[in-house]
Amino acid sequence: MILKKPTYEELKQKIKGLEKESIELKRTEEALRESNERIETILLSLPIGIMIVDSETNKIIDANPQAILMIETPVEKIVNSTCYRYSICSKEENKCPITDFGQQIDKKECVLITASGEKVPILKSVIPSVFDGRKCFIEGFIDISEHKRAEHERIQKEKLQGIMEMAGAVCHEMNQPLMGIFGYSELISMDISENDPLKDNVAKIKEQIDKLGEITQKLMKITRYETKDYLDGKIVDIDKATE
Repeated sequence: MILKKPTYEELKQKIKGLEKESIELKRTEEALRESNERIETILLSLPIGIMIVDSETNKIIDANPQAILMIETPVEKIVNSTCYRYSICSKEENKCPITDFGQQIDKKECVLITASGEKVPILKSVIPSVFDGRKCFIEGFIDISEHKRAEHERIQKEKLQGIMEMAGAVCHEMNQPLMGIFGYSELISMDISENDPLKDNVAKIKEQIDKLGEITQKLMKITRYETKDYLDGKIVDIDKATE
């Protein structure tokens, strides 16, 4: 079988086709490189901690600068350590909410333990993915400390408002009967002699009325929410709440 030699024009067209394919390939490679650079720039600049975790070993493959900043340790110490080392999901091995218990985590409040041992409340989300041919989880998390503090302050203010309203109502309701008891004790004191045994009892009644008056005055001066232990629960600490 004799192979037909390509003509000059055929060779020329083939070379042009190869050149075109080469140019298209370079364009594709350049577009892919630019796309990867954009993605990397976004991941590096996001104010969100991002970690890539091997779904089979639970070891951290990579972490972005924000995650490194939040954990407070160099990336080389983070990579290849287990995610439960920082208590992002679970504090114990073989108790991963996703791989061991089959949970689907969209958004969940967790605690991040930094290298110094500080506990930071975070809001975390997890997305299953593939990284360099390895099944993994992309975990994103943000620090919600400020949100937690603001929420705590809001709750404290609401509690204080409720206490102040209740204290005002108690003082208002108590003042009239206290004045009545005080008035009757004065009348009794005027009707008995100095040597009458009831004189001491009346004086003690007046002392208790004065104490109740002091309590109502304190209730009117509550400025913050403070509690103390009482039996199996807690009650408002009037002294600390009025300091």
